[in-house]
Amino acid sequence: MSEIPAAAPRLIGQTDVPVRWGDMDAFNHVNNAVYMRYLEEVRLEWLSGIPGANDMKAARPLLAACEIQYRYPIEWPATVHIELYCERVGNSSATLGYRLLTWPEGPQRTSRLHAECRTVMVWTDADNGRPVPIPDAIRASLAPSEEP
Repeated sequence: MSEIPAAAPRLIGQTDVPVRWGDMDAFNHVNNAVYMRYLEEVRLEWLSGIPGANDMKAARPLLAACEIQYRYPIEWPATVHIELYCERVGNSSATLGYRLLTWPEGPQRTSRLHAECRTVMVWTDADNGRPVPIPDAIRASLAPSEEP
């Protein structure tokens, strides 16, 4: 299968995660390692909404790479809104983009961008760990919709 070019990243999922007290570090903001858990939350929610995607007997997704650009610290209390985008789809891998936002209290209620992230997910054979084509149901959820 050939690579599907993405003209613009397409929103494929989003979720809200409340910041827990245990997410904080000694500097009174969310610890940098917790951002990876936030990315995992939206990714798992997206995958769980795809029929058959949780059947990992044949192919399973593995995290191959992660990049996080921290923009502004997240402080408690807050609810983090995480957006998940499809940036690129290849034969056995997909590049996913993320935006982590909050809406601070106050009269303007404008969103604040805390991080922009990117992960590369590779689907592998559950037995030998070799890359395999992305399962059809997952590929369909990543591909741009066919709109007239």
